[in-house]
Amino acid sequence: MHPKRVSKKRGWACEPLNKSSRYSAFFAGRAYSAPLLEALCGMTRTHYKMLEALERDLVSPEIRNDRARMTELLADDFEEYGSSGRVFYKSDVLSAPDFGAAYDLSDFTFTDLAEGVVLVKYKAVVSNQESLRSSIWVKASSSWQLLHHQATVVPSAT
Repeated sequence: MHPKRVSKKRGWACEPLNKSSRYSAFFAGRAYSAPLLEALCGMTRTHYKMLEALERDLVSPEIRNDRARMTELLADDFEEYGSSGRVFYKSDVLSAPDFGAAYDLSDFTFTDLAEGVVLVKYKAVVSNQESLRSSIWVKASSSWQLLHHQATVVPSAT
């Protein structure tokens, strides 16, 4: 079960229809969708598609090994709680050796926390290890920057 997203307009609540990043708006127990949802709740597919693309960029070896692009994508006060339990900062990510891991990302969900602040959650699989991921993106001027990221390993069923 996903939490409801409450819009700035009183009486409206937005919540996902399913795990595929689609949402529905509810008012007085009645469901509404797409264009009305975007108008009432401020959620646009473009907005979320862009953040999903940025998450995919961050695990792309081409982007990950591009120091200038990574500098743009990570906020100056970026921090990550890695699946290893270690804490990483922007300087750690930028000085890391070449990145070559192949990630499979799925099940994206998005929650607007405030104006220009979005929580993105998804599932990642790398080297047959599944993890749950969450990121907080902030709108800085005209671009998005990653402020915080956390990865939690899903224990293997044995």
